[in-house]
Amino acid sequence: MKTGSIQLLHPVTSSILAYDTHQARHSLASPEKVAAVNPDLVVRDAKGELSTVRYEVVNAMLLNEFLKEHKAFLKEPRKNYKRVRRGSKSELKRLLRAYKK
Repeated sequence: MKTGSIQLLHPVTSSILAYDTHQARHSLASPEKVAAVNPDLVVRDAKGELSTVRYEVVNAMLLNEFLKEHKAFLKEPRKNYKRVRRGSKSELKRLLRAYKK
């Protein structure tokens, strides 16, 4: 299952009143909107009508997308560090030569 489609979904926040306290609920859009993005993310009833969202799959897809982005983020500083380190060594050598003269 392709995880990139998960980024097309947007969370929905709704408030409910329970025992005189406001509680915010976060969930995905309706099963119809989820099915439009990725039909594998919804469950259908016996009649074939949309019933609910398969949140266990959505959670796994969200985790997968996070891990991909995190891995890319971790690789980037290493590249920059190596480039800066090479530049620092050459700069240090240049300064030492100038100091010895």
